[in-house]
Amino acid sequence: MAVAKTPNGIYNKELALNKKISIEQEFAQQVYATFKEIKFGITPCCYVNYESAVAAHFIEEWTHNACCEIKPIETCL
Repeated sequence: MAVAKTPNGIYNKELALNKKISIEQEFAQQVYATFKEIKFGITPCCYVNYESAVAAHFIEEWTHNACCEIKPIETCL
C-alpha cells in the first residue's frame, strides 16, 4: 500500500495548527468552567488549571503575532 508523502513544511504547518487548536480548546473550556463557577456557583468536577490555560493562550497569541509580518499603515497626504 502506498503512503502519501508530504513535504516537511506542510507537515509542520499542520502540527502547528493542531497545537494552536488544542490550546484554544483548552483555554475555552477553562474560561467556561470559571464562568460557570462565578456566575452560577457550579464548581467544576475535574481539575481546573485556569492560570496555565490563560498563560498558554496568550503565549501562543504572542508568538503568532510576532511571526506575522506587520505592514505599516500608509497615509494619504
